[in-house]
Amino acid sequence: MDRRSVFGAGGVAAAVGLVAVMAAPWFRGQAKFDGYPSEDLGTASAWELLEATDVALLVLALVVALALYAGRPAVALAAGALATALVVYRIFDRPLHGPYPGGGERVVEVEWGAYVALACAVAATLASLIAYLGQRD
Repeated sequence: MDRRSVFGAGGVAAAVGLVAVMAAPWFRGQAKFDGYPSEDLGTASAWELLEATDVALLVLALVVALALYAGRPAVALAAGALATALVVYRIFDRPLHGPYPGGGERVVEVEWGAYVALACAVAATLASLIAYLGQRD
């Protein structure tokens, strides 16, 4: 087995992991009144809260998996880098952060699912890079 096939399989596994972790809790909402937490709004997964981002991540993960399977690590590398950038963007630009009815403020915190998704996206990108470099040898 060469390096390209081993890391290609790892990239496919990371892409599948990215899709799977989209069902995990990514965000937790909390209502605050006068700076004090008063109501827990619960958690939400990427499928529940993100509108177009979840579809884009699904498509990018599929592109990574299919491109690595087809022996096109350059395409997988580009898709993995875009998926990584998209997850980082959603971690910093949290949805539904702002005013809450009744004069309070809605605070959205990042949960563990978003960080695991970031790790999967980075792993898929690195595996694609190593497979790409192995192809060039």
